[in-house]
Amino acid sequence: MVGIRWQKVASAAAVGLLALKFLVISQYFLEFETNGAGGPFSDALNNLSEALVTQTEEPVYITDWGMLNSLRLLQQGRLDLRDVEQAFREDHAGGSVQPSIASMLADRKAIFVGHTAGNEVIVGEREGFERKAQYMGLHKHMMQVNRDSNGRPFFEVFRLAPL
Repeated sequence: MVGIRWQKVASAAAVGLLALKFLVISQYFLEFETNGAGGPFSDALNNLSEALVTQTEEPVYITDWGMLNSLRLLQQGRLDLRDVEQAFREDHAGGSVQPSIASMLADRKAIFVGHTAGNEVIVGEREGFERKAQYMGLHKHMMQVNRDSNGRPFFEVFRLAPL
């Protein structure tokens, strides 16, 4: 009578499952290396932080969610970072411009940082910002577009200039 050696079967099954797990994890690493992080997370933030190092005198307005706290950490408090993400949401995008927003948009020394088209976290915020700037006779004057390690544009640094 031939007996099944369950210990060897269990060991072989464990080795097989570990091999499958390794293949799945290596696939995740390959996709991460090829495509980068998903959603609002990008290694372009390091390039953005380096680009802003020289902007210590001007206020830097952050127009979308997902970069303010990371920039604060990377810059260690050296920049005058101001969170204005809620000021330009669609539900606040009426025809008039609130005085606090108007003074911010009118500041010629101010630098604005946002996500490039298609990378916004708060949908409609980019359009709301551009609409309010146009209402005041201003347009984006691009200073720099920061790309991730795969070369995709992710963040934009700009000032506002008269139309």
